[in-house]
Amino acid sequence: MTDGTGQPASYDIRWAVGAISWSSATDVTRGSCTVPVAGSAIGAKRSCTVLGLASVTGYQFQLIAFRGTLNVNAVFGALSNVASGTTTGTAVPVASVTVTPATVSIPVGQTVQLAAMPKDANNNPLGGRVVTWATSNAAVATVSTGGLVSGVAVGSATLTATSEGQSGTAAVTVTVPPPPPPGGVIFQSDWTSGTGNTSQVVTDGNRWTHWFEFNSGGLLSVVAGGPSGYANALRVQQRGPAYSAVVTKETFVPQSTDFYLRYYMRNDDTSPVGDHIVTADIYNYSWLTYMRKSGGSSGWTFVMLLPGGGYPLLDWGPTVTLARGAWYRFEYFVHFTDATHMQVHPRVYDAAGTLLASDADFQQQDYGSAVWNGRSNWTLASYYAAGFSLDVSGGLANLTTLGFGNNGQALALDTGLYWYFAGVQVRTDTWSGP
Repeated sequence: MTDGTGQPASYDIRWAVGAISWSSATDVTRGSCTVPVAGSAIGAKRSCTVLGLASVTGYQFQLIAFRGTLNVNAVFGALSNVASGTTTGTAVPVASVTVTPATVSIPVGQTVQLAAMPKDANNNPLGGRVVTWATSNAAVATVSTGGLVSGVAVGSATLTATSEGQSGTAAVTVTVPPPPPPGGVIFQSDWTSGTGNTSQVVTDGNRWTHWFEFNSGGLLSVVAGGPSGYANALRVQQRGPAYSAVVTKETFVPQSTDFYLRYYMRNDDTSPVGDHIVTADIYNYSWLTYMRKSGGSSGWTFVMLLPGGGYPLLDWGPTVTLARGAWYRFEYFVHFTDATHMQVHPRVYDAAGTLLASDADFQQQDYGSAVWNGRSNWTLASYYAAGFSLDVSGGLANLTTLGFGNNGQALALDTGLYWYFAGVQVRTDTWSGP
């Protein structure tokens, strides 16, 4: 396969036991399929082997072609089809079952996902084994066939996972649900579930739908010390392009529905590359990136990435430079002018509540030099006043997702420094304010 420049492409090959999901699948590290696999000739058939697989286990494999250097400046093609197969041999018996997390607390009406891993006598994981789930008290907590626990009533229950006669357990405590958010609020996360880096804490008591850590970087944790009025904050570490992490809220709003987003952010990172850190769909962030930050020793700047316009109407940002180590409040009104077109109206405030930037301050790319539609000085205010809006007909479903974290931007510096989020709120009636 060509890499798009007339040279043979390279390949990233991943595997999983059972059904594969590319984002969480494992790179091949043993055998001639070890990543990265260099292409030989365009159009040539290539075969390779994967070593270290378990016997009598079903696997799926998938690959993606790319050019450049993986985890540095790679440009990717489309994902391949999925190849499936089952290894032969004599099945190793299950000696134990480990359930994670082993203890968990959830409010009534919320859910938490448990995972069960059968292991052999040497504590090696055994994939492809049948696991059944049971609860000791269905009046308190129920569990699905896939290990999804639902809180029914206040109390305690033991969840048991069994495989080939061996069992493991998790202790579940169901607590009183938190009070409902203020009127008009459809999602709120203040990270009040504690501090640390457990799933319960990072997802704020499962308010966030998913928590992903790619390449096991451990980038996300909750720490004390949010802005005024908020005890805690989600801390995100910069580790360069090799690591990324995100929490997401799925389908928080119906398609083509107006909403207001607010969050607080503090940035201490100095990496100058634009990190996509607050987005809609994390895999298709070109539909809407609320925050793409660029750091420096004297401060930091940011832009929004808006869809549909093309250069020079992709990145829009204010000229203000923000201070490292200071909290700011960011608000956005996502307004649908019709079912398939939207406008995004941003506001930026400092910790004292002073408005620093709004529509009139968000400028087009290469302001003053790049010409579009007869002028080179477009702002969001003038763009919308001229009757323009953003065509999102192909990404309506993507816009119903919200993600906060670190995308592992290509060429980002591994500074080890942090940025922080607090007070995330989405509502449908009005601007959130402080």
